[in-house]
Amino acid sequence: MEKLGVEVETAAKQLNEKLSETTSSQIQNYEDTVVTHKDELLQIVTNRVEGIEKELTDVVNVIPAELEAAVTASNKAAHVLSTIQKLSRKAEPLPIEQTYRVIGDANILFNIKAIIDRTKANLVLVTPKFEDVPVDSLSSIKKTIRVTCVTGIAEANMKDAGQLQERGNIRVRSYPDPKVYVISRDSEEVLIAPAVKGQKDLVGILSTNDHLIELINSELLSGYTAKSKAI
Repeated sequence: MEKLGVEVETAAKQLNEKLSETTSSQIQNYEDTVVTHKDELLQIVTNRVEGIEKELTDVVNVIPAELEAAVTASNKAAHVLSTIQKLSRKAEPLPIEQTYRVIGDANILFNIKAIIDRTKANLVLVTPKFEDVPVDSLSSIKKTIRVTCVTGIAEANMKDAGQLQERGNIRVRSYPDPKVYVISRDSEEVLIAPAVKGQKDLVGILSTNDHLIELINSELLSGYTAKSKAI
């Protein structure tokens, strides 16, 4: 039994020595291989690094040219847009400030009622006939609003005209068949339209332009009011 133990120990020792020799031999072989091929490996790495540097240099060199092309294209586009804008301004007629056309008798009467509803203090209205006067709209305004209505009044209209005047804030004055529709409120808004046959062809002007309002009030409405008669 003792002899068997010695043999086992001897065999283990021999095995360990062989393993140590094998490992040392393999390590030496690896070291020899690295030393032998060191220059080749270094050259491969160097070549790869130089290739990457060249690629980066090529990309960097292209960027300024690409940026210049983009800026040039952008400048050209801006110039084209600017030119189009200038041409469109020259081609487009300039509208009269705050002044609009109103076409058709229905639209004229609709806007007259709307202006009455917007009145805050003073209103002057001229119509060819009393039938054109929006009695309902005038009857519903505040009694603090002063109204002068100049219109062609027939005998059949006297009762309705009188009822309007009974409100106290509305003056109805007679003028024989004015050939125009005019309404002016608060020195802020006017509408004027000539009265013509075939009322569907009626064309008026609605404006909030200060100069036009002043002209209509002083040259037109004051004349109709002065020449009209109280009823």
